[in-house]
Amino acid sequence: MDKKPRRLVFKPEVRARTGLSDTTIWRKMREQTFPLSLDMGGRTAWYEDEIDDWMNSLPRSTLKPASEIEQKVGADRDAVTA
Repeated sequence: MDKKPRRLVFKPEVRARTGLSDTTIWRKMREQTFPLSLDMGGRTAWYEDEIDDWMNSLPRSTLKPASEIEQKVGADRDAVTA
């Protein structure tokens, strides 16, 4: 069975994929909430699968049910007309 080599992604791609600045990436690495980088002879890289795993672990947004939003809009409208 051939094992596929892990792909490396360099800093510009990590910034583009995550939307994080250099400062935020380094802070998160120090806080141990972001994958640690590799020193590749003066260039900074990460394993792609670790970046993907980190992104997949982020919490998802939750949306309020439409009925809850409609109730608030109706209450706001009633308050304005009263």
